[in-house]
Amino acid sequence: VAIVTQAGIGVQVDPGVEYRVFTIPDGEAAKTLATIGDLCSGFARWGLTRADAVVGVGGGVVTDVAGFAAASYHRGVAVVHVATTLLAQIDAAIGGKTVWVDLDHYTPTDMLVVSADWSPDGEDVVFQVQNREQTWLDLNSADAGTGATTRLFQETTPAWVDVHGDPTWLEDGTFLWLSERSGWKHLYHYEADGTLIAQVTDGEWELRTLHGLDEDTGWVYFSGTERSPIGSDVYRVKLDGSRLTRLSEVDGTHRARFSPDFARYLDTWSDIETPPQVRVHAADGTETRVVAENRVTALADYRLSTPELLQVTARDGFVMEAMMITPPDFDPSRKYPMQLHIHGGPHGMYNVGFNFGWQDHAANGYVVLYTNPRGSTGYGSAFANEINHATEHSIELASVWLHHFTRERAIPMVPILCGPLDHS
Repeated sequence: VAIVTQAGIGVQVDPGVEYRVFTIPDGEAAKTLATIGDLCSGFARWGLTRADAVVGVGGGVVTDVAGFAAASYHRGVAVVHVATTLLAQIDAAIGGKTVWVDLDHYTPTDMLVVSADWSPDGEDVVFQVQNREQTWLDLNSADAGTGATTRLFQETTPAWVDVHGDPTWLEDGTFLWLSERSGWKHLYHYEADGTLIAQVTDGEWELRTLHGLDEDTGWVYFSGTERSPIGSDVYRVKLDGSRLTRLSEVDGTHRARFSPDFARYLDTWSDIETPPQVRVHAADGTETRVVAENRVTALADYRLSTPELLQVTARDGFVMEAMMITPPDFDPSRKYPMQLHIHGGPHGMYNVGFNFGWQDHAANGYVVLYTNPRGSTGYGSAFANEINHATEHSIELASVWLHHFTRERAIPMVPILCGPLDHS
């Protein structure tokens, strides 16, 4: 067994088993593990062959030389999905027998194994498969001893199916699953065999982040957009879907980190005028401690504007939400260059949080606009799926904004300096 590790990370091996350990120097670690090509190049330099079972310690990489994989471990066995889309279990301790999962019912050239994990008892590999167009996703279970596969259920969509992570397993063997099948990202409760028990959350809003379930109390904790698609709040709901409660009180963007026992959580909050502040809250949302009020007195030394939240209606009635920041000494009679920030997605959007960079641009004479065009997150999957028409919507977006601000709002812009910006 060949073990690839980084400098400073120890390797524990079993007596009597022959190992070859390859240590990546500190300076090479990030580069070597950065890409498939870099990793395979490293294999060649170290003299590894296709016969070697390669275990990456610390980097979470398990592969043979023919492919690249992400792995999770359970009792010394690694679950592997390789670039050739074959799913295998490789005994990480002795490099012994490989049990191949039965994928014969899929077309090899139109199949992506996008995630793999263990069932709680370690008897089954639970993995997800998509077609290359990603219009469907299967959640499968494979017997770890035989490789026999059972499809638990399939997700479908006219556009694409997002991968929302592995099932969240509960103590009774059931699991929680995130899906956009209703048109909005929500939480579902399933039996281990894929039988639906209940939909836990529902409505024209989306569950953004599942924090987990307190099995002692039956409360499920999550972050979502029930109050506003351009903010984020902390919520809890009973496992049966009852008693949905918003825990965060103040408008803005709340990012929560829960303690392992779900007795309390750290809430990092900001809005369009306030830099992030951190507080501790009890499980019911009660504030118990201020960790960092973060009063940035130095902001008084800068020329800051008050951002304006806007809505602009497209030709077909579609409403785009946005934020505008004008120069602090804005003069309606002058012409200004405009920055139009767009990232329709998939799942791009602006949140009502503080952004000093945009304030700095406005202070330097720009009108800064940031909008949620078609394709943005927070408005349902049908809205997000409009990214399939990204080019035409980007043109529409620019023309609508220019019309709105130069005609309806009477804000003069310099035509040759109206720049749409984006990044990933």
